[in-house]
Amino acid sequence: MAGVIISEVLCFTVKNFSKLSRSPLIEIIAKFYHEDELYAAKVELNKHVSASIDDSTVLDGWAKIINKQGHPIVRKSADGLQRRTAEAEDVLYMLTILDVNKVDLRKFVAEDLDRVPIMAGCWSNDILGQSDATKILQRLDDMEKKLTSLTSTTNRQSSTSQAMSRSVSVTERFKEGRELLDKVVAAVPKKRREFEKMIKEHKGKVGK
Repeated sequence: MAGVIISEVLCFTVKNFSKLSRSPLIEIIAKFYHEDELYAAKVELNKHVSASIDDSTVLDGWAKIINKQGHPIVRKSADGLQRRTAEAEDVLYMLTILDVNKVDLRKFVAEDLDRVPIMAGCWSNDILGQSDATKILQRLDDMEKKLTSLTSTTNRQSSTSQAMSRSVSVTERFKEGRELLDKVVAAVPKKRREFEKMIKEHKGKVGK
């Protein structure tokens, strides 16, 4: 896909750059992603700047995180979480510089949805966001629960109606309503399975 860069880290971070404050965003990506994933995100941003900015343009503060060879510096620490936190801070620092200088970013997308924190989504024309899919599945679950509860209520109403010897027409309406409700309840799990199948097929296509 032209103009698209596959990076789960940047897909998530750019998507939430203006939605979350700096500290919680750093904490999320530092705890979720591996060091090599975070460093790869820095490399992609540096490559993007090299390809987008001419040599005469200087981004204030950019040289602070780039070594003499022109590559992003590697953060070192005896503690793994501290290293990842430092790398995550660099990613946010680089994005902030690009934002301040109004440098247009390319589209960052996720190829492996398992490598995107579930609390946020990454939509593109070809990739389904994890959180959006989760929301749909959650809604189907909620719908199924509500319909099941409604079925139980209808059963009680029907029993009460019969016990009170209400008219045959009313009882028949309860019966018809119950049959229709049963069909709807039965259809929800099927739709849920179809949706899950669609997501798996889509992930398979993206992975090819």
